[in-house]
Amino acid sequence: MILDVSTYVGHWPFRPLHATTLEQIAAIAEHAGVTHIITSHLHGAFYQDCQKANEELYEEVKAYAGGVNVLPFAVINPTYIGWEKDCNICLEQFGFQGVEIMPHYHHYAWDDPTLVSFYAYCGERNIPVRINNSFENTRQRNLHDYPLECTSEIPKLLLTGKKTLTIVTQVIPATIRNMGTLFGEHDHVYFDISRISFMTSGPFLSKLNGIPLQRYCFGSLNPFAYVECALNRVYYAEITEHEKEGLLFGELAAKLGL
Repeated sequence: MILDVSTYVGHWPFRPLHATTLEQIAAIAEHAGVTHIITSHLHGAFYQDCQKANEELYEEVKAYAGGVNVLPFAVINPTYIGWEKDCNICLEQFGFQGVEIMPHYHHYAWDDPTLVSFYAYCGERNIPVRINNSFENTRQRNLHDYPLECTSEIPKLLLTGKKTLTIVTQVIPATIRNMGTLFGEHDHVYFDISRISFMTSGPFLSKLNGIPLQRYCFGSLNPFAYVECALNRVYYAEITEHEKEGLLFGELAAKLGL
């Protein structure tokens, strides 16, 4: 089995994507052998009321009848006065499996007190949180898009809540060396391998910046990137078959109840 922790549905305002619906995204995943996907709606980054995007995702999940197990994550803006109501609706009525935060798109800082409180709230209620470091390479982004690449800011939040299961995607290894010291032994933070380019170039384990291999998981950023490329990085990495299986469907999958 394979869990892809980094997929999205919806339109991207700065360029056309080759897939935009859940049915299309899931079909791409299934063709590549992926059995489970975590997904959120891109519209949640841009709608003034991101709950409308969650409702759109709910309708797509409800109508989906394919073979991939879909774990929908709600986009929540903790600075919005009605966030708790939206969160409860998504988790309790819609059956969503977690939440995603987008500080850059919703205009609040990583150490904003409302975000810190929300992050602790998620930990107390066992709500997984996904954080995407970037959607596009900063060298290719549209001038109207936000230059995410916020890895240096993320620890401000992660260190405030050691109970909150957190998935950080699209992390550049060169920028997380300090995180090896901060989170190497903390089992609540996981990083995907979607931007690790050195997996097939020499001993992989020696280049993980002090973060144990079990803290990494598989993510493709489908449909912004090709699933097969991310899978090949795992298949050709200089690690054991057991370790490859752990990247594709390991400790994180168990914590998500899969």
